[in-house]
Amino acid sequence: MSACDTCPKPGSCCTDFALNIGLFQKDTWKEAAQEKLNSVGLPFFFPKRLAVEGRETAGGPVDVDGKVMIRYGCSRLTPDGRCGDYDNRPKLCHSYQPKSDALCVLWIAPVTENQL
Repeated sequence: MSACDTCPKPGSCCTDFALNIGLFQKDTWKEAAQEKLNSVGLPFFFPKRLAVEGRETAGGPVDVDGKVMIRYGCSRLTPDGRCGDYDNRPKLCHSYQPKSDALCVLWIAPVTENQL
């Protein structure tokens, strides 16, 4: 049994995740985001909104000097949060290990020395 079978929020790993796309033009951020998705082999994912230095921007382009992340979702998720095209899912989705990082709601952050 996979951790996905007991997920308390199915599909959360594919519903709202972030990638840092680096520099972009404020008027073409969606195109830049889509290029980034294509470059990492995620053809079914789409850019939803910007996050600048951790602050959401309500989806609109902004002038930024700091770190920019794009929040993404997958168009192949079913209403129950499962993959609707499991046999054709991208290699990155196929190799993802549940509980391996913060994309998974079951992930537990490791304790660092600074937290002791």
